[in-house]
Amino acid sequence: MDSKQLSYIKQLSCAERIGAELKDRAEYIKGLMDRQDDDAYQELAELPLDVETKKETTITLSFGGPADYLHITHDKGEVLRVVYRFSDWFDTATIELDESHELWDYAEFMIGHGALDYI
Repeated sequence: MDSKQLSYIKQLSCAERIGAELKDRAEYIKGLMDRQDDDAYQELAELPLDVETKKETTITLSFGGPADYLHITHDKGEVLRVVYRFSDWFDTATIELDESHELWDYAEFMIGHGALDYI
């Protein structure tokens, strides 16, 4: 890639570049998967720089209408993210809660203290 191409790319936002980046990444990975040889499998296995596995639990607080939910992302009993979702028919809104919110405490109770074992 020459400096003119690099300069053009840097002028574009990520939102403008994401489609092309996804296409390039998908073509590269598909090419490796289609090869089905040991070298390709090795390259596929070594491709990720990091792999994180997290769990998401949805707690339905009411079915509605309206309905509300907590979407809790957690790992090994630790709450990482809590999103409150409110839905009424064909309309939905979400708010990401911070650790100081009362419902974050409830999420920690449900996830970290085994409360889900009683359900």
